[in-house]
Amino acid sequence: VSPPWLVSHNITIASRLLIK
Repeated sequence: VSPPWLVSHNITIASRLLIK
């Protein structure tokens, strides 16, 4: 189970890649 902060961090990275 991944910690919530790691999940939100991954979402932020994914969002940046999608926006780029």
